[in-house]
Parts: sequence; structure tokens; C-alpha cells
Amino acid sequence: MAQGAYPSKPIRAIVPFSPGGGTDTLARMVFKELSENLGRPIVIDNKPGAGGAIGWAEVARAPADGYTIGLGASTLPPLGEMYDSLPFDPKTAFEFVAPLATVPNVLVASAALPINNLADLRAYGRKTGPLAYGTPGVGTPQHLAGALFARTAGLELRHVPYRGTSNAMTDVLGDHIPLAFVGLPLALQYASGNRIKLLGVATSKRSVLAPDVPTLAEGGLQGYESNYWWDIIAPKGTPPAVLQKLYDATEAVLKRASTQKTLHDAGYEEMLMPRKDYLELLRQEDRKLTQIIRDNNIKLQGSK
Repeated sequence: MAQGAYPSKPIRAIVPFSPGGGTDTLARMVFKELSENLGRPIVIDNKPGAGGAIGWAEVARAPADGYTIGLGASTLPPLGEMYDSLPFDPKTAFEFVAPLATVPNVLVASAALPINNLADLRAYGRKTGPLAYGTPGVGTPQHLAGALFARTAGLELRHVPYRGTSNAMTDVLGDHIPLAFVGLPLALQYASGNRIKLLGVATSKRSVLAPDVPTLAEGGLQGYESNYWWDIIAPKGTPPAVLQKLYDATEAVLKRASTQKTLHDAGYEEMLMPRKDYLELLRQEDRKLTQIIRDNNIKLQGSK
């Protein structure tokens, strides 16, 4: 900060996932507009691998000067619970700068399943025994959503991990598995023609992307909420003035009607809240997910 007003040179943004995927797409949409707001280039550097851990490790060891930032996620703080060891502590290695966008999880059912709502599902599951649910993989937000759902609903569910959400949806469509937790935008693509049943979104209120789809809480699962989101992170120790500048610039971007339309068209909802409220939300989510991970002994590949 002593060398002039921040930022005075290009900013490197580490995206811990592969180019071309949904997370990368979101990062490029937001960082492009953030760059214009800050008046400096933001250069995206994709560092995929190990469920995001490779890229996040690089953010953690970068200089804490505001010129390296990263794309974080709601599953970052409890990540260490799923590995025996990491080169950084996800709970303490970062400054959590600003929320960006969220995608609601939604519980979908095969059209052939003899149920019509959540109450039917709970009765059916208690009668038939364990029901399989598909997700994009072990340790994903959808996996954690399903584990939390099973506990809250009092049902015994069997997790079936797939290599990607589309593969899980294919097996639901084919009635090979009865249930899946997926992102709402993908579920909406298959909802027409009664090809699947949308049992509810896992958010506290209905999504602006699909206001006609009820929440699972409305269906009788009081207190249940399990969506996922992305945020901007920076190395621990980044100056408070820099963090505030980044937060203010991000908030201004997300308030634009044009940005919101771009996000909604791509299947995302903007997240606008004071930074102190966001940090409290992160703490609450970390506690909830940490307990779910421990209770279900969820481990990512490569851990013992």
C-alpha cells in the first residue's frame, strides 16, 4: 500500500478447477467485470487438482499483498476434514473477502418412483429401506447435502458417486437409481415432460431461478438448508484496506442489473450481504459441514 493506491499492477486470480467448467465460467464472468471496476487486469491462472486443494495451496503461500487472490468455495473451510494432511490449514490460511454466487442444490427423483412429494418419499424410504442417491462425487457439495438430508429426514440413504452430475442424472432418468442431488439449473433442464420429479430445493427460500419449485423445508423438512457457493479469497494477512477495496468493488459488480442477468442466465444467483454477515455464514456452514463429514467418515481420494 506504501507504493501507491491499490491496485497499481495486474492481479493474479487462481482458479482451482479446470478451464471450461462451470466454476471457471463463473470466475471469468465475475473477474472480467471486477477487473474493469478496479481498473487493472485480472489474470486467471487455472490450477486444478485434488478437489481444489492444489490451487488453494498456491493461494495460501502467495504474498499477502492483494496481488494474488483466488476463487474459494463453501466447502473450503472444512476441506481438511476430508484429508489426512494438507499443506495449509483451510480454516486459518485465508482471508475470506467477498461472496460471489450460489447454485441451489435440489433433490430430484426418478419419474418411476411411486412418490409425489417429500412426505411420500419419507414414508416410502422407511418402508423399503436404504435408497440410493447419486452425486457428482465423494466430498462434493451434493454428497454433503445428501448426507445432511438423510440425517434431518431420518432416512437411510446410500451414496452413489459419479464422475460428474450429468452421469448421475442419466441414471435417474433411466430409473437405475431413485434419487440424486444436483444443481438446480441442470435439474430444470430435465424437469419438462415429467422426466424427473423435483422434490424441493435445499435453500431457506425459493430460488429466483425457479420460484415455482418449493423448498424442502416447505415440504416438511424444517431447518434443512444445503446450498453451495463461491467467494473470493486472499492469503492470510492481506491488509484490511485491500480486503475492503476488493469487497467494495465486488459488491458494486454484483449489484449491476447486467451482471445479475448474466449470472441468472448461466444458472447462478448473486450473493449480496455485508462482509461481517458473510463471515458469520461461513462459520456456521463450516461447523455444519464439519459435523456431517465426521459423522459419515467422508474422505477424499488420496487420503488414508
